[in-house]
Amino acid sequence: MELISVHLYPFKGGQPALENGEPLDALYATTLGPECSGVRDRELFACAPNAQGELTVVTSRGWDTSTGPKTVHDQDSSLATLQTDILRYRNVLLTAPNIGSVAINLQDHDEETRVRRLQPEPVAIHGGTMWGFDVGDESAGLLSEILGRPVRVMKTDHRKPRQKADGTRRRVLAADGHPYLLTNQGSLDALNLELAVQEGEGWNPVPMRQYRPNIVIRGKSFLEDTIARIRIGQAVFKVVSASERCIVTNVDEAGGRTVKGLRVLRPHTGIKLDEAGEPLTHKASPLFGVNMRAESLDGEGRVRIRPKHSKIAVEEISEHPNARLRHSSM
Repeated sequence: MELISVHLYPFKGGQPALENGEPLDALYATTLGPECSGVRDRELFACAPNAQGELTVVTSRGWDTSTGPKTVHDQDSSLATLQTDILRYRNVLLTAPNIGSVAINLQDHDEETRVRRLQPEPVAIHGGTMWGFDVGDESAGLLSEILGRPVRVMKTDHRKPRQKADGTRRRVLAADGHPYLLTNQGSLDALNLELAVQEGEGWNPVPMRQYRPNIVIRGKSFLEDTIARIRIGQAVFKVVSASERCIVTNVDEAGGRTVKGLRVLRPHTGIKLDEAGEPLTHKASPLFGVNMRAESLDGEGRVRIRPKHSKIAVEEISEHPNARLRHSSM
């Protein structure tokens, strides 16, 4: 088993970050999630008022993420075309192909927030609440043009834990639920073999990018479903749950649209279990990868992890691995 790649998504719904035009060769693990050159995972996000006037996170799913009547915004899937490049410490370049680019100096915004003692605004996300600071008109204009409707761009307030719909709090930025997502190339290879048989000639393998992982390992297929704790370098991660996948995995990054024929989700449904091994739902849901949180970070609270250099060891096997409903060929 080896660590083969690491990924960071500075803008929620956007593409994985580059660093000065190159794929990331390392990142730092922190309790809030991964970071690179001071830029945090899902630190930036777009938002707009929903039908009830509530400021709500915008995602490439194409509908409001708050409670109440669902409002569909078909062009929101275009968010998947947004490219991000980390230029230097706390500086990110956002690029929309055929539209333009905007640089955001997050360090300047941090300082402005401190000096002016700005208060964060509440933003609805999946029935809960997170808090953020507006980063200005220029980035809002770029994202509004991409999405075809007026939106604002905000930076998460990392000092305030997110409040879930049930009132509990969680230390995570704008990720859907947990700070880290780990996937396994061996599992994807197995799925692509099955899809090739099902779809026949002309089938193109599904790339790992569709699943938006932070950490990608290579190991025995679906090994990740059995892990309770894993050590990567000097960082220990606790597996919180299997990752239920949504329609975002079927969004084409190049065209920014949902591809109905892609059917990335179809072949690998499963039942997500709680820590006692009991089903969390009675309905089978698409599962791929595992959600994690950093449990132990050696010394300073941040650990550098680097493909080909950071060693991996499974520290604990789950007594109740997530049940997976797969074809007999799997």
